[in-house]
Amino acid sequence: PFTYTAKVEVLPEVKVTDYRGFELKAPAVEVAQEEIDAELERIAEGMAQLVPVEHRDVVEEGDYLVCDVRATVDGAPFEPASGEGYTFRVEEGDITEGHVPEAVGKKKGETFHLSVTRPADHPNEEIAGKTIEFEVEIQEIKRREVPAIDDELAKDLGEEGIDSLLALRGYIREKLTERRLEERQAALRHEVVTQLIEKNPIDVPPGMIERTAREMLRPFFEQLASQGLDPSQLPRETFEHLALDSRPRAERLIRGTLLLEAVAKAEGLEVTDEEVQAHIATLAERKGQPVEKVRAQLARQDEDLKGLKRELLEKKVVDFIVEASTVRDEPWKDYQARLEAEAKKEEEEEEAEDA
Repeated sequence: PFTYTAKVEVLPEVKVTDYRGFELKAPAVEVAQEEIDAELERIAEGMAQLVPVEHRDVVEEGDYLVCDVRATVDGAPFEPASGEGYTFRVEEGDITEGHVPEAVGKKKGETFHLSVTRPADHPNEEIAGKTIEFEVEIQEIKRREVPAIDDELAKDLGEEGIDSLLALRGYIREKLTERRLEERQAALRHEVVTQLIEKNPIDVPPGMIERTAREMLRPFFEQLASQGLDPSQLPRETFEHLALDSRPRAERLIRGTLLLEAVAKAEGLEVTDEEVQAHIATLAERKGQPVEKVRAQLARQDEDLKGLKRELLEKKVVDFIVEASTVRDEPWKDYQARLEAEAKKEEEEEEAEDA
């Protein structure tokens, strides 16, 4: 005969009793005129173009240069850094980063030389610890021209219905307001989850935290892999540090999810198929895509749309709790300052814990 004893982790029986009458703070939905002005400047900067300098042929700081480059290492041509028509900015830095401060005072058509020494641990063994010699010939001098903020800028955007600066300002205000509403909802959800966790302590299986923490690292490792780096080559200490940093967020995520599900069960809140389809239709309209295409995209990610249903249910629960609470608006700047202070405090606590 063979007998054994097994220990298995099970989800805790979640009982939530305190989820009404919270005191919540959320950023007011407000858009200041200076924010619209800043967005207009950002748009103008994004539409800036490089135009030839015609009134001088001497390079000044801040110019852009179109150059032909010949690079050598140990006297032999180094093709990866050679070529024609390269564009550089005349500012501090080195040529491998696109900067040629050495060009100040040089003339159009002139050739100048510079060198850059690569560190001994450079990933490219061909140039590790070696000096690259550059011969740079200036073909053109250009400057960055930012368009004026006027009706022509609005028309050049090519957005339907925007044919004047006034219309563009209205469009920006509308988009910033939408963003503020989304940020307000996110802030309210954060406040709700924080108070749920504080007022309804529950136990969470350690293995569940570990699995969730590892899952949180997946996007980071996928990004490394997409850059041609092997995540398995990371030092063990780095991996352990990443896992340690993600544990508090994983634990909060699990506690919040379990408590929101418990409130939904206690209040009989559910998400109907009609609500799911209405949400998909809204997504499709926002993306400007057919509903069928968006539905197919979601189905590829989650065949039975369980993730979407869970997301919609959590939103319904948060809305329910917000309705049963007192919400105090705070000015947008105060909200941002509070977030920065909280982030700094968390960083200091993490550093102390690491130490």
